[in-house]
Amino acid sequence: QMRTQAQRMTRIVEDLLLLSRLDALESAPLEPVAMRPMLEQILADARVISDGQHRIALQAREVPDLLGSQPHLLSAFMNLAVNAVRYTPPGGSITVRYGRVADGVRYEVEDTG
Repeated sequence: QMRTQAQRMTRIVEDLLLLSRLDALESAPLEPVAMRPMLEQILADARVISDGQHRIALQAREVPDLLGSQPHLLSAFMNLAVNAVRYTPPGGSITVRYGRVADGVRYEVEDTG
């Protein structure tokens, strides 16, 4: 139990450090961000972290690019996917969705954890 709690606390500290770094960042210049390769990278990394223990899928018919900071978007989007892998029991499923909605673009990560 101590090991499990220590791992949980480590994850919380890592999440807090990430939020702190994102908060401290100065405004980055906006640039076109190609979302298809970014989504593919997020899924590939999530599958590596999962080590075959989860079903991981992408639902994205139309993949509009964004205007923003590529490293910041990748960090935020990756964090959601990695958390889904961390907190979904083995055998669970994780679905990453991305696409246009009525008022813009939506990125979602749904899991069974």
